[in-house]
Amino acid sequence: MKEMKSEKENFILRINFNGKRISLKENQAKHFVKLGIESEKNEKAYEIFNFLAKRDGKTLLDFAKDLKEYKDTSLKQKYLEKVGEDEELANLLFESKNSLVNVNLLTDDGFEKVKENFPHIKQIEDLPSEVLVLSETADISLFDAYLRYIFSQQQKINNQRLVENQNKSNSTGSLKDNQTDYGFAIFNAMIKGINK
Repeated sequence: MKEMKSEKENFILRINFNGKRISLKENQAKHFVKLGIESEKNEKAYEIFNFLAKRDGKTLLDFAKDLKEYKDTSLKQKYLEKVGEDEELANLLFESKNSLVNVNLLTDDGFEKVKENFPHIKQIEDLPSEVLVLSETADISLFDAYLRYIFSQQQKINNQRLVENQNKSNSTGSLKDNQTDYGFAIFNAMIKGINK
């Protein structure tokens, strides 16, 4: 075993590169072989982009910058159309896309679930903007984001009722009993049933 290990440790590949003799250890040689294979794969793409850049009288770097700017503008326009001309939301979606959050609202099958379960939602524009933002930033489906939105709205309503009931009971002369809202419990049971 020691002999095999020592042979591996002593492996040296000698090559000529740019007129110089270079000695590479095994891990260095593997690294350069991988780079060479990747280079061969990308050579055709490089040739195409280099041709297009020269045709436009630009350097390859300038061409790449122009291409990125074009793609960014196109993506921003796509988001703007998708969210009903709401520039702030479109910019938020664009920024989250650029930060590598990868949720594509156009192909989100969660929206189909939303339409099935909530018939008043017919288009993506019918969803509150908070749902779109939550779906994009939390990387969850539109259906999940909409359920969370409904839940948070119900919590706000229940908290408001709780405060109102406490205020009523603390005020002098209140003759009403505290009334319990069972709607929240029913909603929670519905959510648990849908998620099963």
